[in-house]
Amino acid sequence: MESAPNFKFSPMFDGEPDVDAGGTTIAITPGRDPEVRLLDEQFRVSRIIRWIDEDREVTRADVQAWREEYIRQQRGRDFGDYAAILGPQVEVLVSDDRPVADLFPAASSVMVARDGRIWVRRYRRPQETTRWLAFEPDGRFLCHLDRIPGLENAYEFGADYILGSRRDALDIESAVMYELSTPAPPR
Repeated sequence: MESAPNFKFSPMFDGEPDVDAGGTTIAITPGRDPEVRLLDEQFRVSRIIRWIDEDREVTRADVQAWREEYIRQQRGRDFGDYAAILGPQVEVLVSDDRPVADLFPAASSVMVARDGRIWVRRYRRPQETTRWLAFEPDGRFLCHLDRIPGLENAYEFGADYILGSRRDALDIESAVMYELSTPAPPR
């Protein structure tokens, strides 16, 4: 497989670790596995949060859908002076020769909320929307959060809000805050 100069290409759907910190809690997800490790201020593991994430097998249809989605996103972008470099990069990314992971990663990122809750952004598979899992600071599962229409990126979670960004029809980015309410505890 050819590679564009100065670019490193990982297998398609290869998981990457992510880390976030809030207060005295450090949260780390390996990305590949459905888990988050919580560390204390001495960097000792204080808790491991795991969840069941079934059916993570990557199929040919997933690979084809990702390629089509990626190419569709690249069309219309003016690479300008970078066209000579980025054009080959796009070709390498969608090449049939690019290795593909056997399983989808479980998580894309982790965030420690202002109230201590742990928010895990599940890996977005082709043709799916971004979804989040929320856990109480003690590791108990709290809720799922499906995509919020218009929210492009999440930057902060609080006890009753999510702070993020969105783009309008003119592709202008703006900050947004949405109210969050958690489910009532079972009786």
